[in-house]
Amino acid sequence: MARTAQLLDLADCLSRAAKAEDWDGLAAADGKLAVVLPQLAARGPWTASEQVVLAELQQAHAASYHQCTDALGQARARLGELSASQAGWQAYAVTGDFAESTT
Repeated sequence: MARTAQLLDLADCLSRAAKAEDWDGLAAADGKLAVVLPQLAARGPWTASEQVVLAELQQAHAASYHQCTDALGQARARLGELSASQAGWQAYAVTGDFAESTT
């Protein structure tokens, strides 16, 4: 397969996984990129058309990275909310148990 086609395939894999929020698929695409890109680079200098596609791949990678960091931030915020609520749930449970035992 030509390098241009392989670069386009890598960019497509990243973009599809990110769009679907398929984190396992995104990790797999990123791992494939880490293996394949150095192999492609070892074939020699990039042509002008390959450089254009390589820039598209870099953009797809950056976009998927930002989507991951955004999702991570949202997950951390949600876990923080759940943790804060847990203290209230525990206090309610203790108070409820106490109220039942005194009647």
